[in-house]
Formats: sequence, structure tokens, C-alpha cells
Amino acid sequence: MGSDNYNIKHSDLWQTFVTVSSNGLLAGFRKKRWGEFEKWRGWLDQNTLPYLSLEHSLVMFRASGSKGIKEFGANKIDEIRESLDFLLYDPVSLEGRFAECVALDGAYHCDGFDKEFVTFLLCLREPSLFGIWQPYVVKALKIFGNCPLNFGKGHVGLAYLDLLDALMEIRRVTGLPDFISVDEYCYAITR
Repeated sequence: MGSDNYNIKHSDLWQTFVTVSSNGLLAGFRKKRWGEFEKWRGWLDQNTLPYLSLEHSLVMFRASGSKGIKEFGANKIDEIRESLDFLLYDPVSLEGRFAECVALDGAYHCDGFDKEFVTFLLCLREPSLFGIWQPYVVKALKIFGNCPLNFGKGHVGLAYLDLLDALMEIRRVTGLPDFISVDEYCYAITR
């Protein structure tokens, strides 16, 4: 563990994670969510993004754990590419890019671009900077004891920044190397 300044509850949670990791209970989750990480990350590279196929985007959508594959699959691939380029590479602030892609009235919203899918893509692109927003992650933050007050109320982009701060605290306390590991930790402690 990266820090000796954790309390008994945090150490119990860490032990749960270690146990679940070592006995193979995370194997299926890891394979589905992160099994093709390098390949998927390559699809999101700025130089290859213009060639992203609908089939590839559907693979990433399924891996993200988002719901609504039929609606997502009805999007035009050019619109998906444009939204992904904005999300991943535009110089607009993170909270602004996030909101424009997730909000139903956002300029870069496509059907299926929910917070789960968008944060999965951000994490694929840069796992040392961006965490995942899933229901089990919010539950884990509550268990861990650092869920932001009034979380999820107000501007969705600012809520994502709050989530990142809380996930960074988990990362700091546990010593986990990136947000992929934090995602696995959150999944494990909520099972």
C-alpha cells in the first residue's frame, strides 16, 4: 500500500480487494472491461480516430458497461468520431468537454454518450488522469468514506471533477498506480 495513513476500515477494504484479486473473482471483469486496453486505446489515437469504424466503437461501448447499445449503434460514425475528437483532444476545459458530450442537449452528444461511456473513453485514453463513473464507483466512494457532498447535483462536468478528486484520494491512500486499478478496486469492494 502506498500510505500508512489509512484507518482500519481502509485496511479492511484493501484486504477485500487483495483477496478478490488473488482468488480470480476479478478475472472476468478485467477481461471484459480492460482485456483489449492497448488495442482500444490505439483506436482512440488522434491519428487513427478518423478511421474508427462503427464496429470498433460498438466494442468499446460494450466494454464500458453502458446501456443502450441499439441507440448507440444508430449513430452515424462521422458524428461519433467528431464527438470523440472533441472529448479527447479539444483544448476546452475537461468539465466543458464532458458536459457537451454527456448532456442530452450538448453540442457533441450522441445517443449512448452517458457518463459511463464517456469516462470509460477518457480512462482508455489516459488512465493516469481520468477515472470511471459507474454506479459501483459512487457506492465505493460511500463505503470508502469520501463521496463528495451533494454529489451529482448541479453541473455534470463539475460533478465529474468532484468524482476525480475523490478517486484520486482512493489512489493516494491505496497506492494504486492508475485509474484502471482504482476501477477494479471500486468494483471489488462493492461486491
